[in-house]
Amino acid sequence: MESVLHGHGLGARSRQESTTQPPTSTASLVPPWIDIDHRPLPDRSVFRRSPPGQASHASQNGPGVRYSEPVLQEPNLEEPLLGVFSKVVQGQTVKTRLRSVLSVAEAQRFHVSSLADTLETALQAESPCVLFLHGGEDGVALEDLRRRLDRIGWSAGLWSSIEIRPQRGENLGERLEGAFRFLCHAGDAPVPALIVGSDSPHLPPAMLRGALDVLRGEPSSLQVATAAGTSPGTDEGAGPLGSGAGASRTAPDLVLGPTSDGGYWAIGMRRHHEGLLQGVRWSTEHALADTLARGRAFGLRTLLLPQWTDVDRPEDLSALQSHLQELRRLGDTRTAQHCEGFFRSREPDRDR
Repeated sequence: MESVLHGHGLGARSRQESTTQPPTSTASLVPPWIDIDHRPLPDRSVFRRSPPGQASHASQNGPGVRYSEPVLQEPNLEEPLLGVFSKVVQGQTVKTRLRSVLSVAEAQRFHVSSLADTLETALQAESPCVLFLHGGEDGVALEDLRRRLDRIGWSAGLWSSIEIRPQRGENLGERLEGAFRFLCHAGDAPVPALIVGSDSPHLPPAMLRGALDVLRGEPSSLQVATAAGTSPGTDEGAGPLGSGAGASRTAPDLVLGPTSDGGYWAIGMRRHHEGLLQGVRWSTEHALADTLARGRAFGLRTLLLPQWTDVDRPEDLSALQSHLQELRRLGDTRTAQHCEGFFRSREPDRDR
C-alpha cells in the first residue's frame, strides 16, 4: 500500500532489500481467475453530514472542501466498510522512487491518477468507502487535491459517494489503528473493515469484492491461504473460500493481501483489535511477517489473500503500462483509465 500503505501501499518501502521480485510479464499480471467485471458507480454515500448548526471541517479549514464528521445513515449496517489510504499532494512528497524517470510534476500527476483509479475501483466494491488522507486536516491541501482530480477527469459527482477523513498518528501503525477504530465502530455494533492503499491502480474490482467476501466469511473465488500458526478451528491449506481445500467455516479475524516486497496491499479485520499493529517494522520487507506475528500473539485467525503488486519503482511503471495494454486487448477499457491517460500525456523525449 507504498507497499504497506506508505505512499500509499501498506508496508515495505525498501524493496531493494527484498529478494523476491514482482511479476513483470503481462501473463503473470492477469490471473486467469479474475473476471473483468466493472459495476456502475454509486451516486451517494451511506453517511450523512453534520446536522445544521454543527461546525464541519469544511467550514473550519477552507471553502470548497467537502469534509465533515460523517455519521452512518443506517447505524445498524452490517456491511464491511472500506477504507482507502493515500495522501494530499500539497505539502507532501509523492512517488519519490519514480523520480529517476518522472519529473516532480509528473510524479504528482501519477499519484493523483493512481488515487483516482483506486477510488473508482473502491466504489465498485459495493461497500461504503472512506478516504483517509495523510495531510487531510489541511483544508487548502484538500481543495488542491480536488482540483488536481478534476483536471485529470475525475467526476465531481463521485465526491458525494466518498467520505474524507484525515489520517491521525505519528506513524503508519497509529494511523491504521485510528482508521480501523473509526471504521469498525461507525455503526451501533462493530462491523468488519478493509483498508487498501492507492499504489495499485490496476487492482481488479472483482479482487477487491472477493477480499470483502473473504472478510464476511462468504464464498469467494479468491485463492486464499490460512496463515501458518493461525488460531485453532480453521481448515489448513489454500483454495477458494467456501469450498474445497482451504474452505472457511467462519469468517477470519484478520486478512492480509501480500505484495512481493514483504508488505501488503490490503489489511482487514472483523473487529478492531487495539494495539495489534504496534511494533511492526513499517516501510521494510518485514512488515507482513511482523503483522502475521502480531496476529498470532493476539490469537487471531488470519487468511492471506492473493499477492498483488504496487507501482512505486520505474520497473513497476513499465509493467503497469504493459498490463494496461493487455487489458485493453482483452476488452477492458476501464481499469486504471486515469493512469492510462497519464501515460498518453507524457512527453517521451523530455529532458529531466
